[in-house]
Amino acid sequence: MGAGMLSYTIGQLIKKLESMDVKACMRRNDVKNLVQSMHSIRTLALYAEAQQKQLGTNSCEVKIWLKELKDALDDIMHLLDDFSTHDLRHQNKKDKKVKIFSS
Repeated sequence: MGAGMLSYTIGQLIKKLESMDVKACMRRNDVKNLVQSMHSIRTLALYAEAQQKQLGTNSCEVKIWLKELKDALDDIMHLLDDFSTHDLRHQNKKDKKVKIFSS
């Protein structure tokens, strides 16, 4: 798994974390801290890949770490997608109740 793909995935996570839907349910500092963590993780992933290329090694430890990181990021992405879906369903139910009440 290349760090370029990890960098892209982390960028997508940052966009989701900075979305209004997530901010509405999390404290602003929590979102800010998560975004900062994602930037740090992206930097580490890029550094790990650069070191691996520079040294010309195929370190099993680095490969395993990058794969586990990718898996964790995928889990986070799915969790945020589930959160967004749940939030949209909740908002739709709320909107329907308002329409029924106002009719």
